[in-house]
Amino acid sequence: MFRTRMLLAATTLAYGLVLGTALAAEPLSVMSFGGAYQDAQRKAVFSAYAKETGRQVSEQEYGGEM
Repeated sequence: MFRTRMLLAATTLAYGLVLGTALAAEPLSVMSFGGAYQDAQRKAVFSAYAKETGRQVSEQEYGGEM
């Protein structure tokens, strides 16, 4: 029983490490309303996140349309 639990824990850890590395390679996609609001978000949040994590931020604009 102990071996089974240890194998399960090791497998879960390995998958987590592989998945975490794969996710970190892709940019974080963020949707905002654009204009001065998005400029402020970029300055206060997006740039700081990219600098701290090394992960790029991909920005899109949403104008409220359907």
